[in-house]
Amino acid sequence: MTPDRVQQIVETHYPWMYRALRLAPWDIALDYWSLPVGRGECETDSAHRTAAIILDPDEHDTADEVLMTLLHELLHVRFAVLDVYHEAVSPLLTPREQEAVDSLYMLATEQIVGETLRLLREGLGLSFSTMRKAAQK
Repeated sequence: MTPDRVQQIVETHYPWMYRALRLAPWDIALDYWSLPVGRGECETDSAHRTAAIILDPDEHDTADEVLMTLLHELLHVRFAVLDVYHEAVSPLLTPREQEAVDSLYMLATEQIVGETLRLLREGLGLSFSTMRKAAQK
């Protein structure tokens, strides 16, 4: 998919996803370029409530894939409160301990985001149109 098409899809759906996930007052930058691994990436700064999300256009063939990746990355922002705990512990660790904690943290956050996404889509049966309508209330 072209970067322009991915951006068009995101610009159409991002506002209601932002509202639905109650992400105010987060300032989230969105960009579209090739990544070495994966469909998307999210970096957060909880202290300043800023985030940067990158979506890889080459890894998306459909609008639904773009929306799933966008929602996945926005859930990382929603759960960024976990970063505070990770950052608080980090200065107390040896390099070897830090490596283990970083790996565990990455695994845990991906599982939390993945399971939440699965719960929304499969467990609760929410479609993007249902979520969009709920966000407009």
